[in-house]
Amino acid sequence: MNSKIDGALKWLKDVHERWKPLELLVGGFAAVLVAIVGANWFLLVPRIEEIKKEAAASARAAVISPDVLADISKRVRPYAIFDVSCKSETATFTHNAGATDIIESVTLRTAKTNTQGILTVKLNRFVSVPPLVRPLTPLIYVNQAWRTNKFDWAYDIRPASITDTTDNSLTMMLEDFSEERRYTFLVELLTN
Repeated sequence: MNSKIDGALKWLKDVHERWKPLELLVGGFAAVLVAIVGANWFLLVPRIEEIKKEAAASARAAVISPDVLADISKRVRPYAIFDVSCKSETATFTHNAGATDIIESVTLRTAKTNTQGILTVKLNRFVSVPPLVRPLTPLIYVNQAWRTNKFDWAYDIRPASITDTTDNSLTMMLEDFSEERRYTFLVELLTN
């Protein structure tokens, strides 16, 4: 039995001797590969982290800049403040944050009874939701909105009633829509 074991050991030594140069070559290649990967890891990882931090800081600075915020505001929810009277042809925009890119014109006219006005907002493209119109002039309100021609929207503007309790009597007064007076409105567009 010892002869079989001795024969097997001799055979293993022969195989080992024949393959020893290849083992050295593979071992050396593996050592060089591990050294390259390790060097790259230790040299590149800190630089990659530094680049990530620089990119995040640059992106944050770009998004927070007033120019970018103004551009985003104009695209997401453009708005404008305008003055209009029944006598003027069109409104005068006192502040614009992208709304005049979509609004073609704004007109105001009185209805037959002189107790209400019709504000028409002409748009140059389709907007599915009526623009949000809020009067900044006191004692008037928007009663309703409806679509008119093509892309346009009209609003029923009415004066608020005033309750007077002088002389211990209750009196309600309704102010007429003045053709001379300038009315100020805020319009916001919900773009799609």
